[in-house]
Amino acid sequence: MMVTDEKNVPAMTETAATDVPKPDAREPESSANRSGNSTHATTPPARHSGSSNWGVWLVLLLLIAGIIYGAWYFAQRYMVQQQLLENVEAQLQQQQRATQMQQDTLAATVEQRLEDQQNDVQQAMNELAQRVDNTAARVLALSSVSRDDWKIAEAEYLLRLANQRVLLERNSGNAVALAQNVDEILRDLNDPDLFPVRKALASEMSELTLAGDIDREGVYLRLLALSEQIEKLPLIEPLGSTEEIWPEDEPQENDSLWVKTKRGFMNVLKKFSHHLRVRDHAQPVPAILAPDNQIYLKQNMRLMLEQAQAALLREEAQVYQSSLQKAQEWLKTYFSLNTQSVAAQAELADLQNVIITQSLPNFAESTALLKTYIERKHTKAVSRRGGN
Repeated sequence: MMVTDEKNVPAMTETAATDVPKPDAREPESSANRSGNSTHATTPPARHSGSSNWGVWLVLLLLIAGIIYGAWYFAQRYMVQQQLLENVEAQLQQQQRATQMQQDTLAATVEQRLEDQQNDVQQAMNELAQRVDNTAARVLALSSVSRDDWKIAEAEYLLRLANQRVLLERNSGNAVALAQNVDEILRDLNDPDLFPVRKALASEMSELTLAGDIDREGVYLRLLALSEQIEKLPLIEPLGSTEEIWPEDEPQENDSLWVKTKRGFMNVLKKFSHHLRVRDHAQPVPAILAPDNQIYLKQNMRLMLEQAQAALLREEAQVYQSSLQKAQEWLKTYFSLNTQSVAAQAELADLQNVIITQSLPNFAESTALLKTYIERKHTKAVSRRGGN
């Protein structure tokens, strides 16, 4: 609009110039001045009006732009706040779900624990009631216990003790004696229902008597005595280490010719004995042991005998026989053949012939039958009291 006004200004000036009467030639400059003044007088109002319109439009545009920017800014802030609110709501919902799950889990756990505790309490009450019933039954049974019941209890205890002697001590003599006492108690009761018990007991006593008894204490002590004698047995000495002492008889005046001849012959043998010696070992002579090895040999001999003692107590026949056989081989090989070594070899041979294992029957059948008889008797007694 302002450009249009500027273009119209010359046109208006020209029109004004045509309308004004021309001045005289004598006054050209004044006319021109007037025309210029008139032009300047009319132009400023037009320019002032265009500038005012431009400013108004500019303010309006700025105002509109500010309003649009403010609306956009507040819209963005509103969208951000809405997003934050949505995020907070989502977090709150997630926390609520997690809290609900925890509450459900806790409630289920507490309920399960309460149920388990109730079951435990109920089971404890049932066990307590059962114990009370058993105690009452025992008290009721003891209230009417007779002398026969005490005898039966004694017989059961003695039978268990005899069975223990057989299983642990491996002693048949004491077990048979205890079983005989049990048979006497059962015989005095004179109860026909005890006949199967006495029959089984008699069969077990017969088998135990025929099995015999091993004198383990005696065999153990024989091995111990032999072990103590090992140190006293002499080992084979090297040739020439010992010198035989020949008896020297002093000549007598009244000696006969035979005695003098014998003495002379012995003196000749004594002189030749240092150069010639004959020994018959009937087998190859082993190497002579050094003094230190001799000590180790005797210690090993004692160790073999102690191992035989342990095998005797554990009834290990193979270990027992191998230990004694090894000791006897060492005795024949490295010890001198004299009275003591011969006696030791005979003792070892005798100990090898001892049987250290035996199959002993126990009193399991008679014990089970007697227990069945006691239970049946108690059951009958309780049923009779309940019927009354």
